[in-house]
Amino acid sequence: MEAVFWLLGMAVLAVLTGVAIRSFQGRVDRLDRRFRASEQADRWRFLQGRWQQVPKARLATVSQVHELTRTGGCLIRIEWTDRHEVQDVEIVHDQVEPGDFLLLRGIRPGGVVTREELLARAGADAPDEAEHRR
Repeated sequence: MEAVFWLLGMAVLAVLTGVAIRSFQGRVDRLDRRFRASEQADRWRFLQGRWQQVPKARLATVSQVHELTRTGGCLIRIEWTDRHEVQDVEIVHDQVEPGDFLLLRGIRPGGVVTREELLARAGADAPDEAEHRR
């Protein structure tokens, strides 16, 4: 009989441990999402400051840049938000993180990528600030 109670106690302990682990994991996931949102907002503020200093610069998300390259194929100067480097590159899929915000300048066969063209798509992706004034 003692063995049955011992096994029952171990099963209850295993269930309680599983519940505690799931609860902890849920909290870690929420904290991670909050950290990522804060980091993305910091990147956006950094780029907003840079945007005002760089002539003809545009703010965009990676998905917006991919959309532009699909429709016209443009060479784009990217200010990487995490390393703060400047490079001239042709954007290809999976080259940067999907949620990153980019400061860019670009020329494509039709001419310069216009501010209106990017900002028309930027409103849905920009955190809290879809309207920007220079």
